[in-house]
Amino acid sequence: MARGPARARPDRHPRRRDRRDLFGLSGRGGGDGLDLPGAERGFLEARLADRDHPTQVGRALDQLGVEHIAAYSPQARGRSERAFGTLQDRLVKELRLAGITTVEAANVFIRDVYAPAYDARFAVEAAGEGSAFTPIPGVDLDEILCVQEERRVGNDNCVSYRTLKLQIPETPMRPPFVKARVKVHLYPDGSHAVFHGPRCIGRYDEKGQPKLILRAA
Repeated sequence: MARGPARARPDRHPRRRDRRDLFGLSGRGGGDGLDLPGAERGFLEARLADRDHPTQVGRALDQLGVEHIAAYSPQARGRSERAFGTLQDRLVKELRLAGITTVEAANVFIRDVYAPAYDARFAVEAAGEGSAFTPIPGVDLDEILCVQEERRVGNDNCVSYRTLKLQIPETPMRPPFVKARVKVHLYPDGSHAVFHGPRCIGRYDEKGQPKLILRAA
């Protein structure tokens, strides 16, 4: 059973966290399935067909070389729905019966008790040896599995992002970045970074305050 840690709600980026855990532990798979409610499925299908304006998930998977497979049909949804029926129904009851009341205790129970018992009962021997996952060395998953949005630097050498003003620190690398095109990275913990091409030119906390002043070596 592929699994990541339990987390307290609300979680701003649950899908990105889960993929970060999976890719970091197992490597890159050949495809990534996405199962959504019917109301979202038509919208997603249109977005996936628009290669010039990919979704954040589509962009990240493309950077990793993973095919995006959407579960549109009842047949495709069947396997996940059967697993949900076991996990969502049984796991909640097992946690209650074990007297689990905290996220930390739940993670220990899942890792040491529930997952081994689940695998022993439901796991099926693979048809072939080896893993379909491949290593992804030299890749910073945190910089891929985040929100990335393009912005233009203002005349005050700041980047306006949502409700924040991200002040780009001075650097000998070049004069102020006024009018330059940059990308803002928003991470699951709420922090931000500004990139000019492949170079990070500033990092900020969730309130937009500088975390690190980058200086040329």
